[in-house]
Amino acid sequence: MASTEGKAGKSKKKSAAAAASAETAVAAAAPASMVSSTTDEEKDLAIRKYLQRVEAAIFDPEYHGGDEEAQALFVANVWEEIRSSEQVVRLACDLHASRVFERLLELFHAEQVLGMWASLAEGEGKLISHRCGSHVIQALLTRTAALLPKHGKAEELEEPASKLLEHLLHMADLMTANVSDLLCDTYASHVLRGLVGILGGVPLPPRVQRSRASKGFRAHMDGGVADVKEKPVQLPYYDVYAEKMAKLAENIMTQENVKQLAQSDLSSPLLQVILTSLAKNDNVRCQQMLRFFAGEDFETGGHFDNLVTHVVGSHIVEKILELGSPILFEELYSKYFRGKLETLAVHPKANFIVQRVLAFVPTSADASLVISELLPHIEAVFAEGHAMVVVKLVEAAAQKGVQQKPVIKALVDSLHLDMTKSEHANALVYCLLALVTWEKYSEQTPPPPLGETCCRAGSMLLQALLKFKASENKWIVDGFMRLTGDDIVSLAKNNFGSHVMESFWTSDIGPKKKNKILTAMMGHIMELATDKNGSHTLDKCWNSTDLAMKEKIAEELLANEAELKDSFYGRIVALNCKLEYFKRKKSEWVERTIKDDAKRRMFADILGDSVAYLQPAKPTAEERAEKAAAVKQATDIDSMFDVIGDAANDSDGEGGSAAKRHKSEKRADASKAAAGGDASSKRPKQKGIKSIIEAIELSKPTKEKKKDKKDK
Repeated sequence: MASTEGKAGKSKKKSAAAAASAETAVAAAAPASMVSSTTDEEKDLAIRKYLQRVEAAIFDPEYHGGDEEAQALFVANVWEEIRSSEQVVRLACDLHASRVFERLLELFHAEQVLGMWASLAEGEGKLISHRCGSHVIQALLTRTAALLPKHGKAEELEEPASKLLEHLLHMADLMTANVSDLLCDTYASHVLRGLVGILGGVPLPPRVQRSRASKGFRAHMDGGVADVKEKPVQLPYYDVYAEKMAKLAENIMTQENVKQLAQSDLSSPLLQVILTSLAKNDNVRCQQMLRFFAGEDFETGGHFDNLVTHVVGSHIVEKILELGSPILFEELYSKYFRGKLETLAVHPKANFIVQRVLAFVPTSADASLVISELLPHIEAVFAEGHAMVVVKLVEAAAQKGVQQKPVIKALVDSLHLDMTKSEHANALVYCLLALVTWEKYSEQTPPPPLGETCCRAGSMLLQALLKFKASENKWIVDGFMRLTGDDIVSLAKNNFGSHVMESFWTSDIGPKKKNKILTAMMGHIMELATDKNGSHTLDKCWNSTDLAMKEKIAEELLANEAELKDSFYGRIVALNCKLEYFKRKKSEWVERTIKDDAKRRMFADILGDSVAYLQPAKPTAEERAEKAAAVKQATDIDSMFDVIGDAANDSDGEGGSAAKRHKSEKRADASKAAAGGDASSKRPKQKGIKSIIEAIELSKPTKEKKKDKKDK
């Protein structure tokens, strides 16, 4: 009882301290003139200064001690100060105040969000199209959707969630009714994108929701770079959204200049978001819109041709290829793309369309046609600097399993390599990674380290080539076998090259060739283990090699244990390799490593790993000899049973039949062993004499068995 009271007292003290901290923070941030100001201008100036201090305090632990409760109290007090000023709409239109509102909304709870909606009700129509107010409305929509329960039905929601949903649907109706004015508005179009993402259940990245100018200003105010890597958040989705989304799409399609909207830098991104949302929830309507934008005019200079070569309109064509049905793809290919791929592949804008054609080709037959048309022109595509077209071509050949040998031949020819010459074969991997011809490679004496010349497109190209069938990519594998240890380490430590080496270890290449590469890496294991990129390569290598090579890696790591512990990446490698078990008790390390490999093989399909590289190596000569001896022993035992069985046939009762049954079982086991049966047929070996005694006992009649038991 005393303990409970003590805890309660501590909790009260903590809450009181948090409240005091929050109040102190607000008092420190609020200017004294805020209360005494009389004119509107003085009030505006006072509250702007106040909000500037609040902005610095929101994410500063010194103001709230890093305590979430204190931060919540601080935000609540700030909101009360802002709301009491009765200037929320005017502040939302201020450059700096709107920014503070965006930050505050990220921390608001449901009641505070509802209060914000009430304060902005009189000016929400104006704010949607305002330079600063549009960001506040967009942040408010996102926060409202995020606060709704993740599961449930709209009619089952209780307050305050039901009120939040009402505001969200009200804004959807308001913007749908005025969509013609909002589509081409610089600021309102971004709000409309955010709303469509919510109604469609599609998480939108920041680059879609904010303009470059907005991201640049925000980065400038934060004193850093624009947060382009921020991950989009999946917001709750309700069935009632589908009706609002359908109505919005219908209103847009009834606009007079809707096809011209596809080429507008303001409305085209919105149309792309709408198509993506409909593909997820209403595919029939989506396919209708895709066909509408594709049109029927496929002649040169026609509507579709203009879209393909337009800097903005080409993005709509990319969506048509990505989301369209296989029938639509084949129609577009036969009516427009066929025979034009070479011209489009070297076009500065249309080459991106060719990449999408290769990425979203639906069938192997279609992929074969597209690849065959482009293969003779690979060198020209490289010359124009459109290497990603070739990368997508190779990826399509790997994914669909077609034209793999011709693709490698065309790549080798485009780099002017003659694979019958040893020096050309030695340069294959280098030329592919650096995307240089043999002539340019031979000018460099000596050539720079492999890791220094690797480019992004070359890395992606070689990764795709390593996914080819083992029977088709012999030149590529042979090129890897010709690399020196320094080349491999240099490649593994490179930002792009490390991905190539990871693909090598997870490919279907045989264990002997992988062990050859690993042998070349020995002596450099510590160098890789302590490197940011090399450590990832070493992890993939560890997962794909056998127990004997794992032991060699562990020994080299253990010999440099002190250096390994001093490195952040080295400690991770040591943990993955279970170096502590290897150091303390090797037998336990072996047991754990074998179990991990077995689990990895079991879950290879779920984890997306290549099954081939996880398979155990083929049996050695010793293992094969041991298996042959076991088969021979089973055969000798079987011949003994033949003699015993003849004697048992003369006896009566169940003993004779039992002997026959036992003999047939032994014969079946021997046959399975000789044929290399599955794991269930592998039983512990029995000594020959023991088997004979058991058979003799079984062959005795029942009366004799009872008599022997009595005598004993």
